[in-house]
Amino acid sequence: MIKLEELHKKRRKLIVLSLSIVLFAILVVYSFLDFKKDFIQREITKTKAEIKNTAEIKMETIHHNYADMLNDLDTIARRMTMFDETDRDLIIDELYDMSSVSHFSHIGISDRNGNILDSGGRNGNISEREYFKLAIKGEKNISDVMESKIISQKDIQVMAVPIIKENEIIGICYGVLNIGEIDVVLENETGSMIYTQLVDSDGNYITANNSEPALANGENIWKELERYNFISGSIDKLKEDVENKKSGEFSFEYEGKHRISYYTPLDINNYYLFSASSDELIDLRTEELTRGTSGLLIKVIIAGSILFIGIFYYIQQINKELKYSYKKAITNNEILNISALESNRYIFDYNPKTKVLEKKAGKHNLLFYKDEFTDMPDSILSMDIIDKESVNDFVNIFEEISSKDSIEKEIKISHKDISQWLRIRMKKIYNDHKIINIIGIVDDVTEKKNQEIIIESKDREAKVLKHQAERDALTSLYNAGTFKQKVADILNRENRDNSVDVLLLLDLDNFKLINDTFGHQYGDKVLIDVAEILKHSFRKDDVVARLGGDEFVVLLVGTDGYEKLEPLLENLCKKLTMTYTKGDISITVSASIGIAISPTDGNTFKDLYYKSDIALYQVKNNNKNGYKKFEE
Repeated sequence: MIKLEELHKKRRKLIVLSLSIVLFAILVVYSFLDFKKDFIQREITKTKAEIKNTAEIKMETIHHNYADMLNDLDTIARRMTMFDETDRDLIIDELYDMSSVSHFSHIGISDRNGNILDSGGRNGNISEREYFKLAIKGEKNISDVMESKIISQKDIQVMAVPIIKENEIIGICYGVLNIGEIDVVLENETGSMIYTQLVDSDGNYITANNSEPALANGENIWKELERYNFISGSIDKLKEDVENKKSGEFSFEYEGKHRISYYTPLDINNYYLFSASSDELIDLRTEELTRGTSGLLIKVIIAGSILFIGIFYYIQQINKELKYSYKKAITNNEILNISALESNRYIFDYNPKTKVLEKKAGKHNLLFYKDEFTDMPDSILSMDIIDKESVNDFVNIFEEISSKDSIEKEIKISHKDISQWLRIRMKKIYNDHKIINIIGIVDDVTEKKNQEIIIESKDREAKVLKHQAERDALTSLYNAGTFKQKVADILNRENRDNSVDVLLLLDLDNFKLINDTFGHQYGDKVLIDVAEILKHSFRKDDVVARLGGDEFVVLLVGTDGYEKLEPLLENLCKKLTMTYTKGDISITVSASIGIAISPTDGNTFKDLYYKSDIALYQVKNNNKNGYKKFEE
């Protein structure tokens, strides 16, 4: 009986133990499922905050780029006041040059009646276009999506500004953006789990996002949303918010894919920005969590209550690691998104407590020349290359970011004879109202500042910047555009009398062989050597330029005739015959020169270039390394 009672006791203990283990296992499973549900909800909440932050950064980029493009059109409009109706070819050249270095597919101007001339030499009438009506009244504006009159079945967006001369509006200047290419203009990201879409006041897409998770297929957004099954929010609520210019969020399901979206007005016309993300990232993290804890769950059930404390501790550690991993992922994701948008910039993060600045992506520049700086901003100030007028702004960037959400300054750098402008933007990144990082972006805005200073300032520094704008970057000779303008001014001068102007067109012999054999850096050295020879071979009033590649041009002003130039030309050919050696390979370069004379061969750059080019290739075809005057 004793043994039987002991056996029953053991059985009861075993049953109690078994029930305890089962109850413990049920509790653990319930706790795990509840933890998973809470984890997913927190991930969704954090994803919403991440989508909103992305939208705010994107809005900042869009405002900057639209403002820059309108400023470009203002610059062109001011330049157009210098021409009249007889300057058609010059106007087309100017518009073409401007469009080739801008985001616009083409640029045009119109008179007060809407008659246009654009960078492709095309004519037409835009008097019925709304953007023309607004601009001719003096209002800068950006149009909704419309069908192009120039290219059939092509959707475009147009920006327009008035052309004002002597306080009177004489026409408009407009730039055309192709909708298919506008993602490049707005620096829209591709391949990201967060994507943005920009729509006009009628709901037409201004962007054409090709990101993998994007569901948009180019339709009107209101038609597209009718296909979706809304989980939170509705089309009616969305339309009401858009009408009242409010921000909001909604989630929906389409073809088995779940999306979370945030929308906000852009403060440009009635445009709206939609920022959306799939739940793939949340699913991925949840699956990883499930795989990692399933084996642990089985072990916990088998081990029983003895392992409870250890398991509880382990779960707590996992939770801490997940929080840490999430914060780190948020930071890395922000950096990757910004890097994708600003790949040609210097991107960094900054810790105001340690005063450490660390590069995350982009390119070095004259100021931020390495990957990490300590003791900021003093370590960079010690380089003594920041212009005195910008020192306080540079210091304030790093001081004021502690009390502001974002800050932006333009800093001038002066080093030797180089002047450069950098725009520095810093922004705090938040998670649950806590600062988790400070991100910085550095842009080179030298060209923009140079244009502003050339137009608006007459001081000494503006003249230096104008000089840089007229010069070829590699050789410091005049560039093609400046040379054409100077030739036109010289050939059309009033006191020309009977003077003879001579145009020399030079093309290097064997230059391609130098590039192919020694590399393009060696080729650049050859071009610089040639430029130095040309600089010191002619008079102060003569004009020397590099047209591009290995083609140079010289205008000799007011000569005594071609015959008296022959000793100079002979000597020039000798100087330009140079041998370059690398290793055991030597290559000799020389110059072939074609010559045209004004007024005999023409009184425009176009005529003189054409005829000197014919003479040049006669030299090329006859042993090279020589010169020849154009002959009929």
